[in-house]
Amino acid sequence: MTRLLIIGYGPLPARECRQGMGPGLRTCQFVQGAIEGGHEVHLFTLPPPHRLAEPNAEARIEPALFEGIEYQRFSLHSGEYAAGVLNDKVAAIDPEAIVGIGAYCSYLAAMLSTTLPLWCDLSGMWMAEMQGRCKAEGEDGRLVGSWAIERAILRRADKFSAVSRPQLHAMIGEMGTIGRLNRHTFDYQFGAHIPNSAHGWDFPEEFTPEPTESQGAAPDEAESHSSVPESTESASEPARAEPSDPEIPQSDDATPVLRGSVVPKTAFVILWSGSFGASSDVDVLIHAMDDLMDQHDEVHFVSTGAGIEGADGKVYSSFENAAAASPHRERYHLLGWIEAEKLARIYEEADLGINIDAPNYETFFGARSRLNAMATAGLPILTTLGTEISEWLHDGRAALTVRMGKPHEIVEAIEPWLDQREGLKPLADRARGIMETDFSISTTTLGFRKWLENPGLAPDNEAKVRTSRGELADLNTTTINTLESQTMMLDEDPRTLMQSRREIEAMRQRPWFQAYRKVRKLLGE
Repeated sequence: MTRLLIIGYGPLPARECRQGMGPGLRTCQFVQGAIEGGHEVHLFTLPPPHRLAEPNAEARIEPALFEGIEYQRFSLHSGEYAAGVLNDKVAAIDPEAIVGIGAYCSYLAAMLSTTLPLWCDLSGMWMAEMQGRCKAEGEDGRLVGSWAIERAILRRADKFSAVSRPQLHAMIGEMGTIGRLNRHTFDYQFGAHIPNSAHGWDFPEEFTPEPTESQGAAPDEAESHSSVPESTESASEPARAEPSDPEIPQSDDATPVLRGSVVPKTAFVILWSGSFGASSDVDVLIHAMDDLMDQHDEVHFVSTGAGIEGADGKVYSSFENAAAASPHRERYHLLGWIEAEKLARIYEEADLGINIDAPNYETFFGARSRLNAMATAGLPILTTLGTEISEWLHDGRAALTVRMGKPHEIVEAIEPWLDQREGLKPLADRARGIMETDFSISTTTLGFRKWLENPGLAPDNEAKVRTSRGELADLNTTTINTLESQTMMLDEDPRTLMQSRREIEAMRQRPWFQAYRKVRKLLGE
């Protein structure tokens, strides 16, 4: 049994959660995998970085309970406060290994004053996600701070996991750029492929709710000069999209949530569930839905979700405006973020789940938790090809699949099933079977659990510890090759580097230095 300190994002899944369960589900995936392996888990969670702190809010850590697991959660997304607390917890708990889940949580883990073995889970290509943010913001200012965070993680991690194989390969390439692919790690496997696992809708009865009010934000990336820079995920104007339709009526377990109230009882319901972000092609989606509605009165579109707070709210706003301008606007039902328990009911009533991606690097390197959720719920799926999970379902003949950027293919794929919706059931059954076999907690976390049996430092980190001569090695700054030393210069304040360069150039212009160079040249040096 290994004693673990795990740092991940909340909120953990709960009936009342409306938004942001993806990071919490990823945290649960690793925690449940570790517990399944018989290990001792000490879990600490941070709220999402886009949560805005209330005036005079005080950072604190408080106990909570989830599925019988006692854990600690931070009230605010404050990196400086969390780092101090976590360093104290490492001393008190004396863990044998540390796990960071998510980019910023992994960064906090990497910054702790310890040489303990470290596993960092980077679910989604951080820099590809930041590229999408930069496009939305119209400037590239966050790239420097974002790359500094990812570089620090890759410099310190002994093992890392990626949500897709393309992301895994890209991150190994990133490690090469900072000197981690060296003589010590020639036959060492840094990375593991851990796709998002399948999660059902059985929420625990015993649960201490995560705070749902807006709280805990990080300042924008580049202005902080503290030792622990805050997450670069925040934005100055978080999206707060309101539902376009009235509140879903309350109902008991036997009463439909949608049919007969939001949509007609006989409607063919196409469901989008989750966020609208930079990777979502809302232009293609609205085009395809309008074309379908032109020909088929029974088609209704329902969305649960909205823009991503702290990221790009413009995508969802664009979709809202397009739906409102549609000649079929009365058949677009934009419900906004709703409770997870109601979402499970909506999945049961929908005829087809839909996922339409745009061709960008976030799509190619990333995953789609909405596809896992729909497949687990037994909802038939139509998706564009591009993400690894979409290819997985396509290869298993478990979804309707179309090419990106082709609205007419979406229409052609859906039309044959409007009069025979029961014919989609074999697709849904195959998708659910794939979730039960390939995407279970046990299957997806197998490599992680094997590492936990005997966690250790990467070979080059072991070499760095040997150079410390009995002192606590700083694995964030110790270098063992020239490439590592060069990349460390990127962490210097650019203004300091420029000033140093100006001083060196001024020195080279002085007469005594010119004379010194002439003497060396005469001596043949």
